[in-house]
This record gives sequence, structure tokens and C-alpha cells, in this order.
Amino acid sequence: MVILECTPFHSMTPLEDQPPTDQQAVAESPPVTNPTPGTEPAATAAPPQGAKRKFLGQLVSTLLHPNLLQAVVFMCIYRPLTPYTAAVLLLGLGVVPVLMMGWALRNHLPDRFSYVLVRQVRYIPIGINLVAVGVTFSLLYATAPPQEPSTDLRMVISTHVGLHVVALLITYGLKFKVSLHMLAVTAAGCMVVLLAPEAWRPLMLGALLLLIAGLAWSRLRLKAHTPAEVVAGIFTGLLVPGVVWWVVG
Repeated sequence: MVILECTPFHSMTPLEDQPPTDQQAVAESPPVTNPTPGTEPAATAAPPQGAKRKFLGQLVSTLLHPNLLQAVVFMCIYRPLTPYTAAVLLLGLGVVPVLMMGWALRNHLPDRFSYVLVRQVRYIPIGINLVAVGVTFSLLYATAPPQEPSTDLRMVISTHVGLHVVALLITYGLKFKVSLHMLAVTAAGCMVVLLAPEAWRPLMLGALLLLIAGLAWSRLRLKAHTPAEVVAGIFTGLLVPGVVWWVVG
């Protein structure tokens, strides 16, 4: 006799509530496929470690732009410095030349700031700066001439023109891409140190060394120049003001 074991009705578990067996779980689980190489979902990558440093380098180079520096130096020595003369110097030597460079270079290069990397088109920013100096000071001498012929002003103008002429000779004569940023910052700093009262010169010299070091790091970090081009810019920025001060002064 076969004894059948029956389960009471009230204790029976509905089929949908019963846990699946191992075989059912395997059958119902989605197939596992190996991802094709190169199609794996991209993980959210953290910003590169050097991104902040690159941004800082770009910020330093922008704040120490040669046109901005030359306008500030001339504003420090031009007398009388009225709102009108300050605006003419800032616009004529700073803002307008930068806008003109962007307009003139956009048809020559895909990036209007590529002249930093392309030596052959550097005549455009250098030429624009030379024309800007001539037009700006012609306007000032015609409308708001300085109080008296200033030796300091003559030396600064001569240094500024001499820097651009030397930069052209180096760029196209020696076919070497000297750093114009380093050249301008070093020369501007030298002029400020030479024009400062004697008691202030050590402080000014220390500030100049910090600026040169910071800008050199910036230009190398952005890979805008090689170490040789940076050093050449510093050397030229020291040499030209010294020669002008010796000849004119």
C-alpha cells in the first residue's frame, strides 16, 4: 500500500510566491556577455592633476600680457596723468592693439593666439604695437602734452621701440622665436626699478624677480616656449633697457 502524504490546503504556498529553484534561476537570468574591447562604458574620470596648474599658468600669462604692462608703465611716468591721458594710454597701448591683433590674425591662423607658437607671423603683433606707440603719443602730444620734456619718458619710449626692433631682428634675422612675454615683463620691470626712488629699489627688484620666475613657469607650463626661448627673452629684456639707459640717460 502506498501512503500519500498530503499537505493541508491552508498551508500551501501559491506558485508565484514560491522561491525559484536553482535551475529556474539559471534559466531566467539574463545571459552574461563579454563586452567588446573599446565599448566598455567610460568611467567618470577625475580632472587631470595638471588642469589646475595649466589654468593658473594661463591666468598668469594673461595678467602679465605685454600690452597691459606697457600701458601701466607709461601711465606711471606720464605727467600730467589725468583721466583723459590715462584712458588714451590704456586704450592706445593696451586694448586697441590686442583687438587689432585678433582681427588681423584671424585670416592667417585658425586660432588668433597661435602667433605665440608660429614664428613667421610675429611681424603682425610687433608691427601693430609699433604703430600703436606712434599714434598714441602723437595724439597725446597734440591734445595733452606732458608738462615738460621728460628724460624718463624719452627713455621709456626709446626702450619700448628698441625692444620691438630687436624682437624683429631676432625673429627674422636669427630665425629664433624669443618669448615676447618674458622680454616685455623683464624690460618693464627694469624700467620701473631704474625709475623708482633709491630706497624702493631693493623691494622693486625682489618683486621683479618673483614676476620673472612666475611668468617663466607659466610659459613653460603652457608649452608656449622652450627654456632657451624663455631665457633669451629674459636676457633681451635686461639688455635693451640697460643700453638705452646708458645711451639716452
